[in-house]
Amino acid sequence: MLRRTVWNPALISAALALAVVGCKKPDAPDAEPAAPAVEAKGDETGKASDSAKSGDSVKSGKSGKKKVDPLTGGQDLDPSKPGTSLEGIPIANVHEHIQSTREAERLLAAMDQTGIAKTVLMGSSWFTITLNQNDGFTRVDWNNRQILSLAKQHPERFLAWPTIDPTDPQKLEKLEEYVSLGATGLKLYLGHGLHDQRPGATGYFFHTVAMDDPGMLPVYAYLQAQGLPVMFHVNPGPTAPGFADEFIDVMRAFPDLKVIAPHFILSSIKSSRLRELLDAFPNVYSDISFGHDDFLSAGLKRISRSPKKFKKIFADYPDRFTFGTDVVVTAARQKDAEWIAIRVRAYLDMLSKEAYTTPVLPGKTLRGVALDREALEKVLYKNFERFMAMKPRGTQTGPIEWKALGIPDTPRPDGTMLPRDLWKKNKKKK
Repeated sequence: MLRRTVWNPALISAALALAVVGCKKPDAPDAEPAAPAVEAKGDETGKASDSAKSGDSVKSGKSGKKKVDPLTGGQDLDPSKPGTSLEGIPIANVHEHIQSTREAERLLAAMDQTGIAKTVLMGSSWFTITLNQNDGFTRVDWNNRQILSLAKQHPERFLAWPTIDPTDPQKLEKLEEYVSLGATGLKLYLGHGLHDQRPGATGYFFHTVAMDDPGMLPVYAYLQAQGLPVMFHVNPGPTAPGFADEFIDVMRAFPDLKVIAPHFILSSIKSSRLRELLDAFPNVYSDISFGHDDFLSAGLKRISRSPKKFKKIFADYPDRFTFGTDVVVTAARQKDAEWIAIRVRAYLDMLSKEAYTTPVLPGKTLRGVALDREALEKVLYKNFERFMAMKPRGTQTGPIEWKALGIPDTPRPDGTMLPRDLWKKNKKKK
């Protein structure tokens, strides 16, 4: 069923008016918190709905046929065979997090080892660093100052995209101040499907208001007016009732807004959903990162099982994907330069080779999409350059076919959130 949302023009006009209000300076940064000695376990990216659990082999059954490894498709692959050369390609990593300025040395070393010319640093909560929900969505202003400092110290290597707390009444003023200090974009965690697992909590950890909450409209209006991009972590899938509708309403209300919705828009399993959103919204791009090692491993396996499917996605949308890693650089001992470089190489091998191995999945031979050089150059840096340079005006958005999204078209009043367990309850009733 096709559905087109009509936004209240008064709300949009109010948002545009508020977007030009003067700003107040953010609070002074906190003292640096203690660094985690060991990487904490947990769900960093909230992509549980997009990480299919499947075995590494197919059982033979009664037919007595030989087991086939789905990662190789039964082919005798040679991971030592060179793929498309990356020589001379100035890679832009559009999605990374860092704990503080102190970890810059290890990140820069990893960038030098893997040919990354520039990295976009995202503002992070302290939970993003520790993966301990008890740390909450805190210290964001402090981390924003850290990445702005790195962008100022190394303008040729880093860009800073701070984040904001959607419940902060001064969020727009802070964003304007960050832009005055050199920020070139915004990172938003709204749309992140991670459940809040703290005692007594029943909602989402990051998604505290609807993406189209009236209080967020001035932020989008400001970004659109200034031509500034936003990385919008959104889970439009079946585990997050209303998220897709919220995102669609934002994109319809602000059609010229430049968006990177990372992780294949969390739709690498349901590729029809990925295609539908890219078709409907010309200014929505994505990146190829998967995040935490659990999700990285699942994502690399997923691509290895269906390399032709993903190669066709890159071919059908050659200008819409960017390179990202999202490994989250912290002071944890194991996250040294080599640890970071191993994960960067896994992504690069997946893109450039027919077969490869990686310490991320020891003992496995994986199939990659083996893009040609022209396609690689686009994913690795040209698409991001184009994205940053473009100045959309009068963008026309397309209709949405909800069947392609693979989720119910559930009525939702503008600016509101649906209950987290709504679709589960409806399914039980049936």
